[in-house]
Amino acid sequence: MRITANRLNARLAFINKVLGRPLTPWNGSTANIGFLYLYHNGHGYQVLEMVNESGGVSTVYPAMPARELYAVLGGFLDGIKARKTVNEEYATGCGF
Repeated sequence: MRITANRLNARLAFINKVLGRPLTPWNGSTANIGFLYLYHNGHGYQVLEMVNESGGVSTVYPAMPARELYAVLGGFLDGIKARKTVNEEYATGCGF
């Protein structure tokens, strides 16, 4: 399957939703801290996070080809699922 910016943005939107992060980058003239978004430059696609109200960003994942980033985000989602499973098992007394 062809990995497009739309596919990457869909994965990031889902990650933002699952983690309870903001779903939009800006609220008027104030940046939504914690919002994850896709940025494309001459080196590939990277994931950035809003870190202050002025729109300052931090690199979460450095620039890489779209297919590679798609796989990385898939691994990130797997980690979220694993954390949820462990938390549920711990809450029911079946944890470690």
